[in-house]
Amino acid sequence: MNYQNLAYCRFLHIWMTLYLLNLSPYSPILSFYLTFIFHLLNLFNNKYISLNKIYGLILSDIIIIILLNLKSNKLHIFDNIIMFIFYNILLLIYNFIYHDNINIVTLHTEKLKNDDIKYKHENYFQYIFRIWNYVFNTLCIINNKINNCLPTIDEIH
Repeated sequence: MNYQNLAYCRFLHIWMTLYLLNLSPYSPILSFYLTFIFHLLNLFNNKYISLNKIYGLILSDIIIIILLNLKSNKLHIFDNIIMFIFYNILLLIYNFIYHDNINIVTLHTEKLKNDDIKYKHENYFQYIFRIWNYVFNTLCIINNKINNCLPTIDEIH
């Protein structure tokens, strides 16, 4: 399993995209502020990440925060708390389905650390391509499974 797919950042990026496209009325800005602080505190202490990747992550956080603030500076505190709870429920569902002992703490302190060790020398762009490639492949697999379960229009008639 690629645990990068389960990272809170992936969830936030999808939510941010929906918000910026006006498909969600709630801004993830508060969560991005907190994630940015987490990145600042932890990335520079991680000896398994290249400097290029660190600067790329921080710069992308800053750009996203600016974009979100340009649209609205409302924090949507309650909505961010609900989405964080929802994210943790998704991790519980993942545990139930795959019998993996994972929560937000073990994911970000153990599983993602192992990913950092494995890909220690990748730069930011290699990282982004690898991670989002996993996300899009996962979405395609889910879509194919759903489509295989649903009857086609010809089968309905």
